[in-house]
Amino acid sequence: MKAKPLIAKILERADRVWLQNPWTIVEFIGQLIRAFPHALADIGSARWRSTTKEFGRVLIRSVVRSFLPVLGLVAVVVWSIGELSHALGPVTRSTFEQSVLPLLLETIIPIVLATVITARQGATLVAKYLAGVGQWIKHPTESTEGLIQLQREVMPRVVGGVVASVIFHLLLCWGLLFGYLSQGNLAEVSAVPFHTVVEFVRQHELQSNIYLGTARSAASALMIVLIASALGMRGGRRVDSPQAGQLTDPEDRYDAAWESSVMSLLLSFLIAFLP
Repeated sequence: MKAKPLIAKILERADRVWLQNPWTIVEFIGQLIRAFPHALADIGSARWRSTTKEFGRVLIRSVVRSFLPVLGLVAVVVWSIGELSHALGPVTRSTFEQSVLPLLLETIIPIVLATVITARQGATLVAKYLAGVGQWIKHPTESTEGLIQLQREVMPRVVGGVVASVIFHLLLCWGLLFGYLSQGNLAEVSAVPFHTVVEFVRQHELQSNIYLGTARSAASALMIVLIASALGMRGGRRVDSPQAGQLTDPEDRYDAAWESSVMSLLLSFLIAFLP
């Protein structure tokens, strides 16, 4: 008797994750595209000062929000890769530099960074929207004011997420290289000349790996913000404005948060391993 509700729940979750959610995200991107001309008109109006100020405030908050976790991650990367460099012998070190190091720079670091951003920025965004915080929920989705508020709410976070991801990825890459060349001695990390690291990158032709990893990190950050915003806003509207006679399901909040994290991580893994 208990198996049927469980199976029904699994099928319902699969329907939302694989059918409803992708379509919700596609519709959300379409709304952002339709909102763009209204946002340009808003900037050209008398409200441009408040619009620009709000954009800058949200952009800075998006960058700062993930800074401390990433800074701690950089410290861990510097220490761990340095210990690994110290443990490697001359023969295995050359193999590591030719095969493993490029993989770390272009694939593993973007995955780790996407996990941190999903856990910090993505979770914060989806929780905010599920709580119905912001002007976006006060207007119909397709109305002119609704589209303007949608653009004001989401675009600064998209730009902030991408910019922060690029900066953080470069910090992690250079932290990894400095840690590797210092061979586990944290006191000597600051003593490693910058030109030595640059020459090491050129010698092993790692520039393309760093650039590719940066692009993957930026793409993952873009998807994380879009997914969190789309699913969070959908869930926020369901909870805040349920249909007449329909009881609000508290699990909608849990489902939206869980599905946002899962979809963000799945797409980040897919982006990281694309050829």
